[in-house]
Amino acid sequence: MFFSAVGLLSMMMSDASFLNSGPYLQGVSDHQASILFETETTSHCNVEYEDKMVATEIIHQTYGDLSLFKATLDSLESDTFYNYRVHCRKDETVTVGDWHELRTFPPSGEQENFSFLMSSDAQSGYQATFQTVRKSMMPRLQQWKEDDFPVRFMLFAGDLVQHGRQHHRWRQDFFFPMAPLLAEIPLFPAIGNHEENDALYFKYFQLPANGSSKEDLAEHWYYFDHGAVRFITLDTNKEYRTQEQLDWLKQLLEKTNEQKKSIDFVVVQFHHPYLSELWVKGNTEYSGEIQQKLEQFSNESGIPSISLFGHTHGYSRGHSFSARHTMINVGSIGGRLDQWGKYEQKDYPEYVMSLDHYGWLRATVMKGKGEESSIKFQRFNYGQRDNQWDEGIVDEFIIRKNSHPPVRPTVKLVNRKEVEISPFIDEDGDELLSVHLQVSLDESFVDEESLLVNKMMNKVNIFHNADLNEHLDLSKIAVEVPLKAYVRVRYRDSSLHYSEWSEVQ
Repeated sequence: MFFSAVGLLSMMMSDASFLNSGPYLQGVSDHQASILFETETTSHCNVEYEDKMVATEIIHQTYGDLSLFKATLDSLESDTFYNYRVHCRKDETVTVGDWHELRTFPPSGEQENFSFLMSSDAQSGYQATFQTVRKSMMPRLQQWKEDDFPVRFMLFAGDLVQHGRQHHRWRQDFFFPMAPLLAEIPLFPAIGNHEENDALYFKYFQLPANGSSKEDLAEHWYYFDHGAVRFITLDTNKEYRTQEQLDWLKQLLEKTNEQKKSIDFVVVQFHHPYLSELWVKGNTEYSGEIQQKLEQFSNESGIPSISLFGHTHGYSRGHSFSARHTMINVGSIGGRLDQWGKYEQKDYPEYVMSLDHYGWLRATVMKGKGEESSIKFQRFNYGQRDNQWDEGIVDEFIIRKNSHPPVRPTVKLVNRKEVEISPFIDEDGDELLSVHLQVSLDESFVDEESLLVNKMMNKVNIFHNADLNEHLDLSKIAVEVPLKAYVRVRYRDSSLHYSEWSEVQ
């Protein structure tokens, strides 16, 4: 319903003064964007943009006398900024909210350079989330508006709120502390255990309906493409750890392999980690089954894959030893941190670092020809609960899709107690990630039972606030090599390519 302000009292107010939640973006495309917000059901609301007024519709009653309103802005120009704000009339008063800026996507199917944001686990830490968003994220988002890698959306790997069944939590824990970000950047979440599988989660978000064909499973898992990246979201909550979901993922990855000429990377988000250094109790075998499928896909297709997850409240980065697959714990944006020494913790060889600080990530995707396609991840930390401060970038790495492997190393065995390795050389400029050392009684290294040592050593291993490998010299590795045993090594670079094995010594 359209309304005119003539004869009515009009007041300019902040969104939070008359909207319970929002406004926030969903369904952004190259020609369309949906503005959603929650307010009193008896209100009559419009969305203003470009000197136009668009009527809203009530799409859900959420709680008591509150409903979720939606306005669809259509016939928009692609890759264009638009300012918008919400008008609501109740009785004889019209309340007008803050101006916000959205940006439409480029033409559908266009291969562009772009970026996206990632985090997880707001839960009940709304004060920390509030600070992280406003003092760490928003200043940078403003800087990046004219960047060559525009921020298109945000992924959120679950636990948006502390209790999904409690309506007030959605405003308190998530929509209010995240407000300035959600008003400008569309969000694609994965459901976490703290959403409690409640209907409110599915009311608030309008996600791609391309997962399960069963109505009761709609939006639990889904996918979408942007640029040269396929984004997949899964549900790892207990009641949804099903073979059906794994079969769907397998079929989608097979389809992705068939489309590999147009897809450079696959990014998958879900809530529960397979391995967690900061909180071992959070380890989830089902997520390990997901990782196995991604590893198999990357080996068969040549497409690097990345899994993003939360549940553990901190940051971790690791890499699969058997495939070009990266694992990233993207939390926590505000949920209480899993700090060192508080829980059972473990140093896994696959992981290069874990940090018990708040934070978030940005990934920039470059679509180039041949060897130029890459994805760069940057981790921004924002301190701890009682000492939040902007730490800036604390981790950064690049995965190039088609880069070359490192130069094959040469080795020298010294007194059968030390292996000397030639310097690491990578023509693409990739950094040294790790060294893989094997000692075997079988000169061909075929007989696995004859393998005496099979060790992967990362250049960096940040665990419990220290780099445990800081003084490790990967060019000289101490190892006992018995008589009639053989040794070989290979390098791995930051794009997850292995060199050829050295000659056997």
